[in-house]
Amino acid sequence: MATSRYCSRVVLTLFALTVLFATAKAADPGLPYPPEAEMSDQKAGSVLIYNLYTSSAASGSQNSRIAVTNTSGTSAAFVHMFMIDGATCSVADSFLCLTTFQTTTFLASDMDPGISGFIIMIAVDGILGCPAQHNFLIGDVFVKFASGLHGNLQAEAVSALMDPPAICDDTSLTASLVFDGIAYNRLPLNLAVDNFPSPNDGFVSRVWVNRIGGSLLGQTASIGNLFGRVFNDAENGVSTTFGPYGCRGTFEISDTGIRTTPPISTFIPANTSGWITFSPTNPGVAITGAILTGHASAATVRNAFNGGRNLHKLSFAPTSVLIKPIFAPTC
Repeated sequence: MATSRYCSRVVLTLFALTVLFATAKAADPGLPYPPEAEMSDQKAGSVLIYNLYTSSAASGSQNSRIAVTNTSGTSAAFVHMFMIDGATCSVADSFLCLTTFQTTTFLASDMDPGISGFIIMIAVDGILGCPAQHNFLIGDVFVKFASGLHGNLQAEAVSALMDPPAICDDTSLTASLVFDGIAYNRLPLNLAVDNFPSPNDGFVSRVWVNRIGGSLLGQTASIGNLFGRVFNDAENGVSTTFGPYGCRGTFEISDTGIRTTPPISTFIPANTSGWITFSPTNPGVAITGAILTGHASAATVRNAFNGGRNLHKLSFAPTSVLIKPIFAPTC
């Protein structure tokens, strides 16, 4: 019976889409952001991905402030949160429960001290903890490192396109979230750093890449190797490789962080900029990521800036799967 319900929703008809747009709350002007739109940090969804968080148990100069908001005025939100350690790929989880229109914040130092990684939040039902369609979640994270790098990153939202979005009942120990454009939006395969300043000008730019897939039961899956191309503003390109990485990879945009011929400091000379595109060598691996850029003299130098952003998505993996454990919310 569950399989039959799953298959019956595969074909989204024009009528269903018309009803979807017509049911926007009267208090919200304009048309709702279509859930069929691919993963974005500018929409609400049933799954949120926070590309970066960090904290230090010893210093307040390294920490993260994480926020999540339920934009629904009619339904409470039950959220299963998974915090993935970027070094060991181990997973810690907890539940967040939000009333209508509620927002909440917490510090990484209180929830997961001394860890740097990424967060996946999944909307679930309030009884069993099965994945639920609740495309009303938004969020963000303020992150700061002891090195001085800091920024505000919006949570990237994935919509559930089916209701329910996964096969799950009171006998289920796990559920599979399928990101295929049918059950949930698809996830990125090819990412891009749209622009970065030359490290010769005193900038430090660091990129973080996360694998979204595998199992949240103990350790998430690995990225493996990345293949990329770096371009300068004269339209020249050189290839490079990164990794192999576990569930999280990070590299600095510098001669030591990226191996190119010629080196980055020569290929991206002072007073110029470049951009990077990369993807896993395994086409079945879905990734997300973010970049933070800093300059020690940003407060006084006219062309020096600090900040961060999520990476652009140039293509999507046809199908990727994330397995979550099933147990009832504890709030």
